[in-house]
Amino acid sequence: MSHKFKVVLIIIVIHLVILALTLLIIELMPDRSSYSFKLGVLDCNNLGRLTGCQHEIGHKMDDDLGMPSLTPEFAISTQAIVQEMLISLKPNDLAIFIEVYPDKDPRELYAGIYAYVGGDISKLPHSLQQYYSGERSYSKLYDCLARTGINVCGRSVSFLT
Repeated sequence: MSHKFKVVLIIIVIHLVILALTLLIIELMPDRSSYSFKLGVLDCNNLGRLTGCQHEIGHKMDDDLGMPSLTPEFAISTQAIVQEMLISLKPNDLAIFIEVYPDKDPRELYAGIYAYVGGDISKLPHSLQQYYSGERSYSKLYDCLARTGINVCGRSVSFLT
């Protein structure tokens, strides 16, 4: 193995460990949020854990757009990002996030990616942007939760139009 390859491999392993520990901490924290696909209702009961709210907003977006997370094209796009990193030997935080995401349900990965970029789909590669919506209504809900707190926006926020 070349020296460059070893260094890149060590950097990737360090990123994986940090990401795995972060995901473990998030999983162990109380006051989890949820999204009901049947009702179209987002329950953001996180009291300060707004990344969880963004994750649930990601579920709402997925639902509104007709579940792009369940398409073969979305799966191919996410795996292509991982493959590109492995071939290029250049660490890519999003690719590492996709590879180590603990829940292999594509709906969870979709929402996780949305939260990972902080709801800013412009941070996604073009190959993934097509599966997300830049519609302002999603960021308005997040802004309301971040600005005024969970109680003002409602413990259960209906996002039905």
